[in-house]
Amino acid sequence: MEAMNVIQFEGKMSLRDVMTIIDSDGRNFLHHSCRLGHVEVVKLILHEKKWLDINLVDRRVTTSLVYASWRGHHEIARLLLTAGASLTG
Repeated sequence: MEAMNVIQFEGKMSLRDVMTIIDSDGRNFLHHSCRLGHVEVVKLILHEKKWLDINLVDRRVTTSLVYASWRGHHEIARLLLTAGASLTG
């Protein structure tokens, strides 16, 4: 399946808009997708990674790679590493 360049959400938010939102804890869409184990969503995000910092740290100084690892989402961790995620944050 080919990833779409732009997905429209209610209120006409594009995928880029959604991916660049940072919540009050400093987490973006990638942080949450990695923490929750959403492999296909992570693949889509990484396909469009030009819009985000793959190594963004939240208020706990935690990256998406760390969340995936802590939660045992090994496939996601491998995807992040392949996409250039840093082991040192």
